[in-house]
Amino acid sequence: FYFLRYCWSKVFRMVNVDQVIPELCFPRLDDTLLFRKKASEMDSELKRLKDRLHTLHSGFRKYRECINSFCNGHAVFVTAISDFFSSPEGKTCSGDIQVSSLIASMRHVTKDLEQLKFKIDEEAEQVTFDWLEGVIPSARDSYKQFERTSQDMEDAQLKYLSLKKTAKKEAMDRAANDLSAAKVFAEEARFEVARRLEFARSKQNWWFLQLFLDNLEIHQRALTSGVQSLESVYPTIEEGRQRLAFLKDTEREIKRLLEDEIVRFSAQASNLATTSVTATTATTSIINNRLSSGGNMGHNPGCYFAASNAYLNNNSLPKGASGDCLVRDGSTAASISEGGG
Repeated sequence: FYFLRYCWSKVFRMVNVDQVIPELCFPRLDDTLLFRKKASEMDSELKRLKDRLHTLHSGFRKYRECINSFCNGHAVFVTAISDFFSSPEGKTCSGDIQVSSLIASMRHVTKDLEQLKFKIDEEAEQVTFDWLEGVIPSARDSYKQFERTSQDMEDAQLKYLSLKKTAKKEAMDRAANDLSAAKVFAEEARFEVARRLEFARSKQNWWFLQLFLDNLEIHQRALTSGVQSLESVYPTIEEGRQRLAFLKDTEREIKRLLEDEIVRFSAQASNLATTSVTATTATTSIINNRLSSGGNMGHNPGCYFAASNAYLNNNSLPKGASGDCLVRDGSTAASISEGGG
């Protein structure tokens, strides 16, 4: 866009609307040095204008390529968003908001930019057709024709003057006829170059201004349409913002509840571990004391280990077992019972 604006500035330096000349560029059409000088100056101006227009056309082309790339990228981006939110995984990410209207507004922006791209193409073609292939070549060709016919007339005039005193009448007549014809051709070429150069100057005074204003209007319509499309979904955006705030608050509450549960569970597990360690220590101490005092383990030595493991794990004896499984006399069983067995 900035490159295109630079190109426009270069063109308008040559086409200054404040210097529009209402008078004719050729107030007199006589074959004079003033006429030829003016024609030569205007031909040089057209040559420079042609160079400027090539730069302007290049700006149109590059700008069009940029818009086309943006439209393609934007279309891919919108399609990716649409596919994401329409998938089973994406539906859970929409926060129960209807995103279809938002996606439709984004697609509308793409269409507006595509219309802008087409208009830029049309203007570039107008520059090429009307000026680079129309007005400028036509006017410059007419000037070249004017120079050729003027030179032919001068040559014919010199030939006539050189034969005027020495040549025969037939040669003089032929030279006079050639001079008359050369004058007719030169006069026609002079009128034609005046017509085409005058037309180029007068068209130059308004044509590029109209093209520039049309270009601005195209941008204004495209961008305004895109803005209006996005503004139409503003209520949905506001609804989404409110829903977003609620979901964020919900997330914070879930984190808080989870942390509270982790703290509660950790405390409960710590208490259970402390109780288990205390009971295990007490049971082991009682059993060791009885063994050291010479207590009898009964008829089944393996019963001691089964009862001990069961007690350590569940704070109870195996089902069907009695205190005699550990020791035979009732005093030991009573002692274990008093210790929590």
